[in-house]
Amino acid sequence: MKYTKDNIRKYLINYHNLNERITPSEIVPLLFKKFGCIQYDPLNITGRNADLVLQSRVQNYRPSILDNLLYSERKLIDGWDKMMSIYPVTDWPLFTRMRIHKERETKGALEWRKSLYVLEKIGDVIEHLNKNGESKPADIDLGNLDPGKWGHRRESTAVLDYLFHTGKAAVARKNGTQKSFDLAERLLPAGILKTKDPFPDDAAYHRWLVLRRVSSVGILWNRNSVLWQNIGDDLKNRSYRQKLIDDLIKEKKLTTVNIEDITEPFYIKNCDTKILKSAADISLNGNMRFIAPLDNLIWDRDMIEQLFGFNYRWEVYMPAAKREYGYYVLPILYNDKFAGRLEPVADRKNSTLIIKNFWKEPEVKWTKKMYAAMDRELKNFAGFLGLNYIS
Repeated sequence: MKYTKDNIRKYLINYHNLNERITPSEIVPLLFKKFGCIQYDPLNITGRNADLVLQSRVQNYRPSILDNLLYSERKLIDGWDKMMSIYPVTDWPLFTRMRIHKERETKGALEWRKSLYVLEKIGDVIEHLNKNGESKPADIDLGNLDPGKWGHRRESTAVLDYLFHTGKAAVARKNGTQKSFDLAERLLPAGILKTKDPFPDDAAYHRWLVLRRVSSVGILWNRNSVLWQNIGDDLKNRSYRQKLIDDLIKEKKLTTVNIEDITEPFYIKNCDTKILKSAADISLNGNMRFIAPLDNLIWDRDMIEQLFGFNYRWEVYMPAAKREYGYYVLPILYNDKFAGRLEPVADRKNSTLIIKNFWKEPEVKWTKKMYAAMDRELKNFAGFLGLNYIS
């Protein structure tokens, strides 16, 4: 059976809870159960990426909700998954091999920066954490480094980064972009720390990662993309991934989906096929959402261009002269179509949400209902940011 792009778009909007917002109590058991992780990025122009992902899906969302889940209830944890991410603390044992990979990678980066010697001071940092508990890098005076273009400026930052990636330390709290760390044994339940790697070999671990990526997005093809970067060299290989996908199909965990006008096969979790088959009957409610630049829905930009006819590139790291749109631009989703782009800026001094730029997609004809939906969503977005005015 072939599905239309309309079917797939409706399925994705429903899968991603972008048609109706959920309650805050459903964030972990519903969203994170499906997505596995949400990508973390520290930039905060009008909200951090993880908060932007949640505000588009959760009723009356405020950043304090995520901070509470991370640093008070500790149901979630900062870790490495799809780049730097946030995932359920119960997934910690599943990433044992990821932490081994990140240890090798972090050592390699330190060696390349001629800073490998800082690891001789691991004992000093662990002793400090044992004695003082939660600490920022600035609280541990070991000396300074030549940072180069991307490196750390403090020796303590480099050591804490290594301890974080190897799982010996964890993020205890964030204050803006500044992280505080503590020993993982103080922050994670003992039962989780004692749970061994459940995978008998790398192939089993890789099959799980492929299944996790499909679940994170809802449907995927086997194209090379950022989804397979920085998690080990094996998964960069398309042929190897296809073998894993074929194994998962034999295990009845994945199934193949064909889409009209696209020659490439797609893959979906078997348990989600019922939702896909009923996608044509899904009623869209005229809702508008502002989508985060690193939202799970748009992780694979080429796939989104094929399915939605929407070309989106995050231009935040481009020189200003080369940007087609703006510095921090959010796609505008209306029902199951991307209708435009928004460049909002939070003027916190004057408690005002400033709409710096707004672009309509050329092929989309905006209606009164769409403008009304945008007014509603702007008010919701301003509330999420704690701002009183829109300009």
